Amino acid sequence: MTCELTTTLPPLTRFLSTYRWWLDGFHLLDFFTHDLWSQVDGEWRDTVEASGDEFMDELLDVVEGHDAPKSWPTSIRQFIFDARRLPLSRRVEEDRDLAIQRLTPDRHNLESCRLAAMSMKKLHEVDRLSRVVSHVARKQSADSIIDVGAGHGYLTHLVARQNGSRRVYAVDCEEDRTCGSKDRGKRVLGGIHHDRIPEFLLEGCDAVDDGMNEPVYVTAMLDPKTLPQVLEGAGNRFVLIGLHSCGDLSGVTMLRTFLECEEVKAVVIVGCCYHRVTVEGESAGFPLSSHVGGLLNEYNPPLQLSYRSLTLACLTFASFRNRSAIRSALRGHYHRAMLELVLQQYDPARQLSETQKLRVGSLPKSAMNDLASHVVAACRKLGVCDTTEREDALRQLVRSLEVDRVGYMKRIAFMSVMRSILGPCVESLVLLDRIAYLRERLSIPLDAERDEATGRSAVLRNLFDYAVSPRNMVVVAEKA
Repeated sequence: MTCELTTTLPPLTRFLSTYRWWLDGFHLLDFFTHDLWSQVDGEWRDTVEASGDEFMDELLDVVEGHDAPKSWPTSIRQFIFDARRLPLSRRVEEDRDLAIQRLTPDRHNLESCRLAAMSMKKLHEVDRLSRVVSHVARKQSADSIIDVGAGHGYLTHLVARQNGSRRVYAVDCEEDRTCGSKDRGKRVLGGIHHDRIPEFLLEGCDAVDDGMNEPVYVTAMLDPKTLPQVLEGAGNRFVLIGLHSCGDLSGVTMLRTFLECEEVKAVVIVGCCYHRVTVEGESAGFPLSSHVGGLLNEYNPPLQLSYRSLTLACLTFASFRNRSAIRSALRGHYHRAMLELVLQQYDPARQLSETQKLRVGSLPKSAMNDLASHVVAACRKLGVCDTTEREDALRQLVRSLEVDRVGYMKRIAFMSVMRSILGPCVESLVLLDRIAYLRERLSIPLDAERDEATGRSAVLRNLFDYAVSPRNMVVVAEKA
């Protein structure tokens, strides 16, 4: 997957600017209390309201990637078409220069998961990412590989086995995670979890450690100025790596460390949790590049990504396995929006909200069956449904409000799906900004992946199967 930033970014930002209300203009739980439906385009509202029993199935078809029905107005169909056309492709293609292989669906099975002590998803991720890491480390003649935000060390431990001649560091800012990684390492490397690691995980490795290449565990905040001191004995050629490093860690923190720390020769990162990216202040994680910042400022008002819009980059329906799960998620949105309306009209809850912010949090599965069960369970958790009389009053209030359940459900489902369609556009913008930032700082032309004169490179590739791991893109940058 290659992309020319100067031709890819302008139409993408223009599209997001046009539909910025869908990005950042509402929270779906305010559907009833803020009358969100009245703010939707009239033609779009009419389409939903005039639809028949087939509408939900048509909507789920769209979620699964099918074309919008021809009976829907051109404006909706064009919106869906553009939202799919403008983001980066998610197709995995072989790239021998980065040791990215074609997808092999039958490669991982329950037995290999047992031997590796990982879930199917995690095994898929660390198998494919570790090969890229080992390839880059070998190319850079790295002394050390540093897994930043290592967590429980799934990637760390495999990379250590594949790179017996290199020191591998597991770095995390939280002591309990460092301890968890160390504990897992003792069990995995010591053979307690399994008798042998799956052979395919070690294919093509030039320095497999048959015994123990135990990682060095470090609890520290990443800082380009102090990194060499924190990693005492690491040598002078590092490769920074991260698997689903959260928010700013995979962006401004790791990228600046790569650029500003002389010892770091390359970086290999798969990002995640974009809602944790800061968007204000001197250390903002978006936008990082001057190019993207300039594009955003061309609009009036300037296009900005907030916490709410960045959340879209991760909260899509890509990981849902079947229609039943999607229907359940959409029904949950309806229940939560209706609960908000109930809380405004139910006296005990309204009185409580005057003294404290109401936070419901998670509810038991039994609360998902119907709206009344959901409302009662939520109010019990809030402490405002503690008698039979109050429960009866709640159920009566729900019956009086739920006058058009099918119609309400269609409208909320439509808004949820249309908004989620923008998720890949937001993620693409964040990732392209990071690539543009790297190319600017490395003096690589924006539309080139490599500067042939210096050997510097900054590329973005699809690495994981999107259906298995939706945050599937890896950023790889090398100083030479």
